[in-house]
Amino acid sequence: MLSGVKVICVDVFLAGPFASRMLAELGADVVKVEHISRGDPYRYLEHRYDDGTPDDLTHRFAQYNRGKRSLALDLKSEEGKEVFESLAADADIILENLRPNKMSEFGLGYEDVREYNEDVIYCSISGYGETGPYNDRGGIDTLIQAMSGVVHQNSADAGGPALTGVYLADITGSMYATISVLAALVGRYNGEGGQHIDLSLLDGLVSLLNHEAAQYSAEGTAPPEIRSSLVPQGVYETADGAVALNVLDKDWDDFCEVLGFDEWRDSERFDTPLARQHHKDEIDAAVEERLSDRPTEAWVEELLARDVLVAPMQTVDEAFEDDAVQFRGIVNRRHQDGIGEHVELEYPARFDDYAPVTEDAPRFGEHTEEILAEIGFSPAEIEALCERGIVKRWQDLEK
Repeated sequence: MLSGVKVICVDVFLAGPFASRMLAELGADVVKVEHISRGDPYRYLEHRYDDGTPDDLTHRFAQYNRGKRSLALDLKSEEGKEVFESLAADADIILENLRPNKMSEFGLGYEDVREYNEDVIYCSISGYGETGPYNDRGGIDTLIQAMSGVVHQNSADAGGPALTGVYLADITGSMYATISVLAALVGRYNGEGGQHIDLSLLDGLVSLLNHEAAQYSAEGTAPPEIRSSLVPQGVYETADGAVALNVLDKDWDDFCEVLGFDEWRDSERFDTPLARQHHKDEIDAAVEERLSDRPTEAWVEELLARDVLVAPMQTVDEAFEDDAVQFRGIVNRRHQDGIGEHVELEYPARFDDYAPVTEDAPRFGEHTEEILAEIGFSPAEIEALCERGIVKRWQDLEK
């Protein structure tokens, strides 16, 4: 789908690598430029559950970097800069998530690259953006969630300020980065030329707060609120787990019948959604008590038979094994040398005539020689660069 599109990524950890992984899955040729010493930190962090894997490969790195080629390069050196310039000269997309303006310090920022590649699409991902009062701060997911209001907003449902269970700021930034570079690519094909995309993780997470923005506009404040406006709505414990409920007004009578609350159907106290909101605590307590009498599967089966919106609460393990998830093929097991059999989460959209690319994650510097040869370096020149420590090859790591 993106065949022929050349991407250079100088990215680490999650936000950048997840975005460039999606581009690779959509068919782009993605070259990952890694720090000459040890590469992306995810190569060696979190080995606590990676017993037996090589020093340059972890399960976490494999998730975010499959399908790319790895070039180990010293960007601080003049020769390394020249190698990058040769690589960037015909790149379609450059994606980086180093600290703001770090690439410019190397002489490899957008303004530098556009001097010899005016059509390049250059995306910079950072915590707080390239400009603004916080642009010199380091920004990671935890800090961004806290500053965005998300942690505070979660306090209503969680009983206190709480981070989300997934890296929401990084993942949101990755999604926006992918959307933005693809939109810019279409713009370039339409004659608009290249451009720089300055993407702030804080901006990205704040942009998700649309319900809160509406409330802020109407009331001048957006304090934490229980997420549900319907009653009952939320997660309720059962005899052996929990279910998520979202009882629409049209389903109220059926819901009451299944749970045995016949008196509620005829009560004026509960006859409208607004009335039920006024008695939320009473309803929630009664529903929780009744649901605890039977196992999850029994409740789900009965409520689904009445078309009431219900689903079992599942652990991540259970979600990976869920019949629907398995049927759609989002969770696959594959083998990679160094890791063995492992779970990979595939690109989630299905296309009529395109299958997203699934390939192994690269070893550190695995494609250094191959990439340098493609941009015109001779075997003797490549050997000299290796000897001077400008680049590194995977086969040389144990020497």
